[in-house]
Amino acid sequence: MTERWRPLSVRRSENPASWDVHFAGVPDHLWGPLLQWLGTTLDDSMAGEVQRRLRFSVGAGKPIRGQVLSKAQGNETMLLDVVDATLAALWRQHKAQGQMGGWGSDDAINAAAALAGMLHEGSSAYEVDSADVWGLRNVVDETAQAAFDDASDQPSDAAQLLRQAWRATFKRDPDYSTGYWKAVQAVESVAAQTFTPRDQAPSLGKAIRHLSDTVAQWSVAHLDDQQQASGETLLAMLRTIWQNHQRHVLEGGRAPEPATREEAEAVLFLAVTIVQWFQRDYVQRRDDG
Repeated sequence: MTERWRPLSVRRSENPASWDVHFAGVPDHLWGPLLQWLGTTLDDSMAGEVQRRLRFSVGAGKPIRGQVLSKAQGNETMLLDVVDATLAALWRQHKAQGQMGGWGSDDAINAAAALAGMLHEGSSAYEVDSADVWGLRNVVDETAQAAFDDASDQPSDAAQLLRQAWRATFKRDPDYSTGYWKAVQAVESVAAQTFTPRDQAPSLGKAIRHLSDTVAQWSVAHLDDQQQASGETLLAMLRTIWQNHQRHVLEGGRAPEPATREEAEAVLFLAVTIVQWFQRDYVQRRDDG
């Protein structure tokens, strides 16, 4: 996304960064544009799909499109729900037209892009997620997003698990426990392939035990010094993920303790870094190991 614009008066002020905020919900300056976007984007076919997805009743004999647009004006939660469901309907339309021999619907792509630009320009706390089924997600820091894009753009199990973790963590109705677990599985995938490749029942715990027993033999891009060998740094990172994950797995059939937003995001960002290290072959046996 392009750099965020600031008014001239703000650029000349002593604290121009004060303008750089993200608005939760639907701020006043985005109500009208979002309703206008729905009005120009939502056709009769999509309106029926949105109504079914959101499971609200409609009056018989009245056009569903008008009733959906009326619902969207009720409150910000419903407006965001309708926008989110409309994006999903656009995605289905785009995929369906692509499967019929074309490359998809340019109108659908343009509509999603227009919404993405609108949300960015209005400093919304939400942005368009086009990684899988289109929808709204929470805005993610651009540096973290770039690192994730790099790690997840690979034909591997770890990359797929990272994508699942990212979507669960940052979608509009986040599932932090799922995001946490998928991030752990992504790390488990790359660590087991390197440290216990012949194990028929691999786990992150087994990979950690192997690394612990042979830590002097491993290096991460030869980033070693007298205070901390890089293999030990990697071991500490893997233990941080594994031990905190184990804390959420309760014995005796009790329901697992749900992960918090802070835990899920911290583990996910750590997982992205670890997966990148393995993908780039930074984790290698030391020449003198």
